[in-house]
Amino acid sequence: MLGVPIRARSLVDQARAKAVDDVELFSAQLLAERKDRARLQQRVVALESDLVAAAARVAELESQVAASQKHLQQLQQQQPQQQQAAEAAAAPQQQEQQQAQQAAPPAPPAAPPAEQVATITLNYYTGWHDAFIHFNADRKGWTQTPGVKLARGPDGGNHRTALIEASVIEFVMNNGHNEWDSPGRYTDTPANYQIQAPGVYKLRSGRLEKLSG
Repeated sequence: MLGVPIRARSLVDQARAKAVDDVELFSAQLLAERKDRARLQQRVVALESDLVAAAARVAELESQVAASQKHLQQLQQQQPQQQQAAEAAAAPQQQEQQQAQQAAPPAPPAAPPAEQVATITLNYYTGWHDAFIHFNADRKGWTQTPGVKLARGPDGGNHRTALIEASVIEFVMNNGHNEWDSPGRYTDTPANYQIQAPGVYKLRSGRLEKLSG
């Protein structure tokens, strides 16, 4: 007969424990719902604040548009008056110009402007007796070997000079006897001299520099 009360007590304890668990679960759910509701209320307040600010901005823009339209109407009303005043002021000047044109003989046609020709002047210093420049002017093709012979410079000595009508040239120098002067003569990399703009240049011992132009 002692087993019945013990079993009944165990069932009561289990029921009480389950009730406590249910209460704790419900409390946790209720707390979570309250937090969610608080966040939603904060979001609603923020959205209402944004809406108020947007409405104020719209009202400000509408006021600016109305002011711009009013200013435009004023300008449109003033434009005919200003145009009439300008025409009235210009009428005597136009009449004087017409009278002067009728009285003056026609001017002779203006001469066409002289065509500008791009040139490159090369001052070359060498120990050769004769010097030639073998070049490709404005990428139109190379001259026949050995090229164009350079004239002696005004100071004589080892100074030679050449005038070439071109904006861009690629060139090498030689003495007419298959002896050549190019950047590859002074470095390990074979290459040609290049001038990329009109002007006056000097070439001495592989160093090309612009003097003017």
